Amino acid sequence: MAGDRLSIDKPELRNVTKVVATALPPLFLAVPSVWLMLSVPPLWRGVDAYNQTVRPPGMVTILLHAPLYCTLSRVPLWLGYLISGSGPAESLGYFIKHSQLTDAGVYSLIILQHVALWCGAVYLIYAIARTLLLRLLLAFFFASQPLFYGFAHCVGSEALSMIVILLLAASGVRLVLRYPDIRAHDWIIFTVLLAAASLTRHINCVLAAVLPTTMIVIMIERGLRRLVPDQKAIADANFQFSKAWKIWLISIATGLIGLFCATSITHLLCWRSHTPWRSTFGYTFLWRFNFLKSMQPPPRQALLNFVASKCRLPESHQLLEMLGNWIDRNKYWEPGAFIQEAHSDLPDSEMKFHGEKFDRVLNEIASGFLYPPVAPLRSAALSDFTTATASTES
Repeated sequence: MAGDRLSIDKPELRNVTKVVATALPPLFLAVPSVWLMLSVPPLWRGVDAYNQTVRPPGMVTILLHAPLYCTLSRVPLWLGYLISGSGPAESLGYFIKHSQLTDAGVYSLIILQHVALWCGAVYLIYAIARTLLLRLLLAFFFASQPLFYGFAHCVGSEALSMIVILLLAASGVRLVLRYPDIRAHDWIIFTVLLAAASLTRHINCVLAAVLPTTMIVIMIERGLRRLVPDQKAIADANFQFSKAWKIWLISIATGLIGLFCATSITHLLCWRSHTPWRSTFGYTFLWRFNFLKSMQPPPRQALLNFVASKCRLPESHQLLEMLGNWIDRNKYWEPGAFIQEAHSDLPDSEMKFHGEKFDRVLNEIASGFLYPPVAPLRSAALSDFTTATASTES
C-alpha cells in the first residue's frame, strides 16, 4: 500500500517540480515590469513616438521610420480605444489610417511590450541554459538590468527593436549550439526574425553580417582543433570543412533573404499607400548638422563649398547656401525650422514639400559629407562617442 502511494507521489512530485522550474524564471523577469507599471507612467521617445503611433501609412511611417512598429502598435491602441469608448467603434483598418491615442490604448501597448520582453528573455535564457539553477541566475541578472525594462516602458520603435533583437540572439544561439547539424526550421526562424528586426529599425540591417561572421569564427576554431597528423582525422576534417563552407554560404543566404523580404514588404506598403519608395537617409542625417554650429564661419563656409563641389543637383547647391546662411543667423540648430524655411524659400515647386525630389537632394548632400567623412564630422562623432562611453548613471 505504501509502495503504491510512493509510486503515485513520485510522478506528481516531478510534475510539480517541472511546473515550478518553468514558472520561476518568468516570475523573476516580471518583477521589474510590475514595479514600473505601478510606479512610472508610460515614457515617450519624443515626437518620433507620436509620429509612429498616430500618423497614417505614408512616408513617415514606412520610409522615415521602419513600418513594423508603426503598424503593430496600432493593434493594442485600437483595442484600448474600443475599451475606453472614446468614440464610435471603428475597424482596425480604419483606425490605422485615423489613429487616436487613449490612456487605455497606451497602457495596453506598454503592457504588451513588457510581456513581449519577458518572452524574448525567456527564449534567450532557455537557449543558453539547461539547468534550473542557471536559468534562475540568468533571469536574476537580466531582471537587474534597467535598460531592457526602460525601453519596454517607452512608446517608440526602440522597444520593439530591442525585443526582436533578443529573439534574434536566442535564435542565433540555437544555430550555433546545433552546428553543424542545423535544421531547416532553425534557419527559417532566424530569417524571419532578421526581416522583422530590419522592418523595426533600418540600422538593424547590419545584423545580417553577424551570423556569417560567427560561422567563420567557428570554422577557424574547428579547423585549428583538427590540425593533427593522423590521416583518418585529416580526411574527416576535409569532409567537415566542406560541410562548414556550405553552412557558411547558407548563413550568407539567410541574411540576404531576410533583407530581401524586409525590402519587399517595404515596397509593398509603399505601393499600397501610394508613396514613392526612396531612401530618407539624408533627412535623418539633417539632424546631425549641429556639428556645423561649433565651427567658425570661415572654415564652415569652406566645408559647405567643398560639399557643394561634390553635388550635381542645382537644388543641392541652393540648399547648402541656405544652410550656411541659416546657421549664421540662428543661435541653435533646429532642423524642423530649417526645413520649413527651405520649403518656403526654394523656387522649385517640387521642393515646396517633403517629396521624392527633396529627399534626393538631402541624400546627395549627406553623401557629400559622408563619402569620405569630412574631418569636422569625424571629430564630432569621436567626441560624442567619448562622452557617451565616459558617462555614468550618477
